[in-house]
Amino acid sequence: MFEHARSAPVSSQGWLEEACGVVVRVCDGGALEFRPLENVEHSATRYSVRDKDVLGILNKVNAGEWELLAIFHSHTHTAAEPSSTDVDFARGWPDQVFLIASLRDENIRAFRIVDGKVDEDDLSFAA
Repeated sequence: MFEHARSAPVSSQGWLEEACGVVVRVCDGGALEFRPLENVEHSATRYSVRDKDVLGILNKVNAGEWELLAIFHSHTHTAAEPSSTDVDFARGWPDQVFLIASLRDENIRAFRIVDGKVDEDDLSFAA
């Protein structure tokens, strides 16, 4: 995930673009995989992905091919803490784990954000 974040293009603001992706468990075999996605915002402070990419992920989840474990994005120059934008985004994904990587602090943290309430989670994914 850090490699994906560090290799992001430079935004018009002069910072790396926020990187994003998902962590999934492949249901046939149980392997954990990070699936990078393109940040179509091309921004250092926001991210979004193509609707067709979200639909592709949800189709694999609904077909029983994947289990969606976490939604990932990077913060290029701030701490690994949910911003107000992150909290607003999470309203559409209740009960989801959000991983935020800080390139400034070189750490990654996990959160659950439900109805605007942020709780830190651990990074373990049980088999």
